[in-house]
Parts: sequence; structure tokens; C-alpha cells
Amino acid sequence: MRLVSLLLASCLVSAHAQAQRELLGKLVKGDDQSRTPADNVAVSLDEDGSHDVTRDGGLFHLFLSDALKPGVEVTISATIPGFAIYEPPGGKLTVPMDLVHRKEIQLLPKGSLKFLSDVQVRAFVERTAKESSRATSLPNVKEPPDLSRYLKDWAVQYGFGVDQVKSEVNRWASEVESKKSDNYDLSLAAFAKKNFNEAHDKAMEAAADEENRLVSLQQQQQESIDLIIRDYLLAGDSAYSAQDFSKSSTAYGKALAHTSQVQNGIEWAGIQIRLGNAEAALVSRSEGVAISQHEESARKAYQAALTVYTREQVPEDWAATQNNFGLALFNLAERSEGGLRPPDTCAKRSTLTAMHYRFIPASTYLKIGPGPRQA
Repeated sequence: MRLVSLLLASCLVSAHAQAQRELLGKLVKGDDQSRTPADNVAVSLDEDGSHDVTRDGGLFHLFLSDALKPGVEVTISATIPGFAIYEPPGGKLTVPMDLVHRKEIQLLPKGSLKFLSDVQVRAFVERTAKESSRATSLPNVKEPPDLSRYLKDWAVQYGFGVDQVKSEVNRWASEVESKKSDNYDLSLAAFAKKNFNEAHDKAMEAAADEENRLVSLQQQQQESIDLIIRDYLLAGDSAYSAQDFSKSSTAYGKALAHTSQVQNGIEWAGIQIRLGNAEAALVSRSEGVAISQHEESARKAYQAALTVYTREQVPEDWAATQNNFGLALFNLAERSEGGLRPPDTCAKRSTLTAMHYRFIPASTYLKIGPGPRQA
């Protein structure tokens, strides 16, 4: 009993460990030419308080709470006197989908001029714009917001004078405005210069640009999907004509996987008919359990098509589908041992006869037969 309890506890611990998600990282000091692992350094995740101490090789892992899903921005902090995080800027990174590979966190001595690079200054301005709207106190509507505290905090954090940082921010903003920069960077430059209305307008233009690009990408994606469907249908039609119904069914299935019933119901139903016909043809060419499997696939395809091909809206397609369905049932009856119809086949025939006889060709009923005699 004790052994069973220990095994159960071990399994529970293992399952709990597997459920936990970890961000793996490596902390290094120095520039690109002389990076060395930073061991025995406290590292933490600001968002949920997860923390660790780096081991040999600067390795660490931080547990991720359920709220920190892939795509969420998080902030990593590392406590080491005289150093600050250089990459990623501000210690901010996005939780990746792949948690297998380690993220490298690079430290540089405070006061390094690399902290005043365009990439770092841009990241600072972007971060300031984001944090300025999260202030706990209500803004003074008569005066523009005071962003000087963000400047001071950043200068202290990275080992610079406030005037030096302010000068570099203005330099960067002026360079962005003088170049053919995109609207997003122009918005950041305007924000850095406290031209907030201009920053708003440029950001709106940037968003419109991205929306237009998204529409173009969606159109290209749909065009590619349409071509994929076209190609699979041609492959299926060719295999069907060659009476290779297995290949035909596979191709139609692949075309169906790219077709939306909601967006293009008629096309979706048409492919279901093709798939049903291919599966029905396989009934008379199969043995054993494969017979009922293909009949089931054909039945599902026809019934799916009938959710779109309704008697009221498209009676001709509806009747043709019912006809194909009836022929598939006939083929199944033909393959049944002793020529007897399975019970569900008789039931389906009765349903067709009772509800839809006016729309189904007489040849279908002749093939299905008169059905069982009544006692």
C-alpha cells in the first residue's frame, strides 16, 4: 500500500511539473566580442514575481503563470551592481510559442554608449508612450503630461545624466523626421518631442497602412486557397475518370479541407458530392469491412451536401444528391451477403420513398427495388 501511495505521489508531482511552463534563459556580460556567463545573479520576471538565481553558464529558468501566454510581453530584471540589461532593450521580450530554446539576456556596464544607440532610444520612447497612459492619477487637462520623470528614471537606470539622455532622444527624433521613415516611427518621434496631436495622427496613419497591408495579404491568401482547391479538384476529377476512386477520394478530401461551408456553401456542397460519389464507387470495389466504411463515408458526404442543397432553394441539386445517395445504397445492397439489404439500407430507402419520390429519377427506384413485403 505504501509503495502504491509513493508511486501515485510521484505521478502527481510529474504531472504537475509537466503542466508548468518555463522560460529558459542565459545571462551574459559584455559586448559581442567578449561575452561571459553571469553566474549567481538574481533574475526575476516582473509580471508574476517568478525568480531564479543563475547557475553555471549563466543559465536560469522562470516559471510562467497561465496569464503569460505566447505573444504576451514580459519584463526580465537582473540584479548585478554596475550593470544593466542591454538586450533585449529594457529587458522586455515576448513569450515565445517555443519554450525549448533559451533566450539570451545581455548585460553591459552602466554608462556604455551602446545604451544610446538608435535601437535603444527608440525602445525607450516606445516604452514611455505606453507607460504614460497607465498613470494612476488623472491627467491635468490644462497642461500636457510631464514625461521628465521617465527620462530621469531611464538616465539613472543606465548611468547617464538627464541632459545627455534628453539630447540623444531629440537627436534621434530629428533624424527620424529627416529620413523617409514609416508613420509609426514618425509618431514616436513626434511623441518624443511632445507633439502629441501629431503623434496621434501619424499613429492612425500607421494603423491604416497596416490594415491595408492586411487586406492585401488576406486577398493573396484567399487567391492561394482558391488555387489549391482548384488543383485538388482537378486531381480528383482526373483520378475519378481513370476509375482510381481511392486517389479521387483523397484529392477531394484535401480540397474540402480548404473550403469553408460558411463562406462558400455551394462550392463546399459540390465537393461533398464529388467525395460522396468517389466513396460510393469504392463500395462495389471493396471487400469486408471496407464496404461499410466507404458506404458510411459516402452517406456522410451526401448528407453534408444536403444541408446546403435543400429542396426549397436548389431542388435540382437536391434531387441529384438524393439520386446519388439512392444509388450508393443500391450498390451496398448488391454487395450484401445473399443479396439482402442491411436493415439501415431499407430504412433509408423508406425515408427517400416517403419524402422525396417526386424529385428522384425512376431509375433509382428501379435499382433500389420494391423493398420488403408487408406481412
